[in-house]
Amino acid sequence: MQATYSAKELLSLQLPCLPGTVRGIQLRADREKWAGLHDTVRGGAQKRFISHVLPDEIRTAILTMEKIDALVPSPGTLPAPADDDLRDLDEGRMAMAQAKGALLKLYLQALASAPWGKKDERRDEFMAAYNSSLSHPTLHAQIGVVSWKTIEGWKSILKKYRGDVLRLADSRGYAKKGKVKITREEMDVLVGVVQSPLCRNTPKSELIVTAKGLMRKRGIIPTVGNDTYRRALDKWIETSYDKWVFWHLGEGALDDDVLPHTERDYDQIEVGDALIADGHVLNFTITNPWNGKAQRMMLVAWLDMKSMMPVGWEISPTEDVKAISNALRRAILYLGKLPKVAYFDNGRAFKAKYFTGDFTESGEPGLYERLGIETIIARPYKARSKTIERFFKRFGSLERRCLSYVGTDVANKPAHMDRGEKLLRELHQKITGGKSPTLIEAYEAVACWFYEYGMTPKERGRLKGVKPLELLKSGMGPGVDEASLRLLMTARKDVTIRANGVKVTPDGPWFNHPGLYGRRHKATVRYDMQGADSVLVYDQDGSLICEATPVGKVHPLAKLGTDEDRAELSRQLEQVERLRKTTVGAVKEFMGEKLLDEVQQQIDDREPKQAGGKSLQRKKVVQITAEDRARAQAEADETSRLQREMEAAQLATELENMTEFDRYDRLLEMEMRGDDLDSTHRGFMRYYEQTPEYERDRDYWETRRTGLALMYGQKEKAADEAAAGA
Repeated sequence: MQATYSAKELLSLQLPCLPGTVRGIQLRADREKWAGLHDTVRGGAQKRFISHVLPDEIRTAILTMEKIDALVPSPGTLPAPADDDLRDLDEGRMAMAQAKGALLKLYLQALASAPWGKKDERRDEFMAAYNSSLSHPTLHAQIGVVSWKTIEGWKSILKKYRGDVLRLADSRGYAKKGKVKITREEMDVLVGVVQSPLCRNTPKSELIVTAKGLMRKRGIIPTVGNDTYRRALDKWIETSYDKWVFWHLGEGALDDDVLPHTERDYDQIEVGDALIADGHVLNFTITNPWNGKAQRMMLVAWLDMKSMMPVGWEISPTEDVKAISNALRRAILYLGKLPKVAYFDNGRAFKAKYFTGDFTESGEPGLYERLGIETIIARPYKARSKTIERFFKRFGSLERRCLSYVGTDVANKPAHMDRGEKLLRELHQKITGGKSPTLIEAYEAVACWFYEYGMTPKERGRLKGVKPLELLKSGMGPGVDEASLRLLMTARKDVTIRANGVKVTPDGPWFNHPGLYGRRHKATVRYDMQGADSVLVYDQDGSLICEATPVGKVHPLAKLGTDEDRAELSRQLEQVERLRKTTVGAVKEFMGEKLLDEVQQQIDDREPKQAGGKSLQRKKVVQITAEDRARAQAEADETSRLQREMEAAQLATELENMTEFDRYDRLLEMEMRGDDLDSTHRGFMRYYEQTPEYERDRDYWETRRTGLALMYGQKEKAADEAAAGA
């Protein structure tokens, strides 16, 4: 107890026997004439009351409060616990100990303020108010309902340990925390079983049974139960998680879950700089347009690395060169610029010579090299290196909505595909009619899902709150020449040219062009399934014949149709007549010059004679007059002129659609063959011979020129020798 107290200090003690304000204490002191001293303080004088002459009840209350503070000190003065059992207490148990100390202090204060002989009554009142949560609701919510005997037990503990409140913490389990009661030999056997091929996808219970059997064979008697062995194994896994994952799940899981990985800084690239490609086997069936059978097809997609938005894709029966190049072509056209880097899978089709051919070895540069695209091949069996894998997992939401969904594997397939599910199978048959969606329907569904994906803000990750499609459009290029990308139209089909042209699919439209008229032979068609507005028709030697367009169907009764129907019918009939004149005019030219004269001569030579040597009178073939010959010659000249113009236009179209490399090669072959080249073609050849590309490939072009000269020179020599022999 202090020697003197001010009114403010007495108020801070919160004694129940004193008024609750400084002024109230001062008034009581004046009324009861408490003895005191006046101290000089800043701003005046302060009266301090002598403690040993204060009223008895006040002195007793002060002494009791000091005893309580000594028993339950404030948290800031707590000593650090010395015992090991209390060093690792978690925050929850420490907070509970502090709360118990606070409740004990309130309990003792309530008893100290009770009048003589009323302590039991005051104790019951305090406990009833606390346990009903009327008083001290915060402590009640943390500690819960307790009895006064429990609080008295806390008091005994604090007296024993000199006010160490942490002794009130619940330390059950801390004495043996982290300790396992098995021998070193047992632990070695258990770890040895774990680090063996037996661990692969084996439950812990089976590993423990195997380890116990091995212990008995070695003369080690198991001393504990399976639960203890399991706790020992779990404790070992905590510090040897890498070994557990490697033996239990394999090296792939070690790469994915344990080994550290690099973080990509996508802020250092722009939209369209890098495209990621991979193939994904669709988990629903599609009707194959070439054989009519339902099958799981392959989706090849190119994603922009910056926005993770698909920009080009293709669906085909297999992951082949034509599917990859078609998807890349669409990606470049959609982006409006060429990517700098192509990041793709380790699959055979992506690494085909068509794409990555080494110019120094094969003499033919790969497609990526010719387009100026650097290539990065993902490490095999490393899912982290292929970010597109996560995109395909999200794509599964569309696959599961398809009626022809077949599941991801045998264990995850629709219920109607299980054995014995006859009713569900019949119901599925009624809903789908036993048919899978067509390829066109699949294209439309995938395109709609891609748009939905692009317009949905990301929920997490580096693109959180960003719509991929909006980010993609913010960085698109100015556009590229579609004709220059025709080398990517690698969807190929061998067909036979018919009267109506060529067909890509049995149920598809006819594609025709005047350049196909009069041809009946095998040809190669290159086309784009997503853009069926034209196809490229090549001869069997690889030269382009023409670009054919779809032939529209006409109204069966055009007179009853619209103006467009009648115009389409007239256009097609006019085309037929023009082609007819091409053939008839050439025939008339041949007949007018040679055929009829030869026939008349044959008739004259074989005409039977009379006995006197005179010929029998027969009806002779009517002779063609000079006017008829002139007219036929004019028509033949006109037909020949039209034919030459068509061939020139076809050649111009073909050269225009070629790359500079292929165009120069074609013109070089024509020059060495002796064909006439106009000034435009010769000017282009001189221009190309001044380019860095020609200088880089100079050895190739000199070898090519020599080969063509030898080839066409041998042909002319053979022709001269044949003429001389005749």
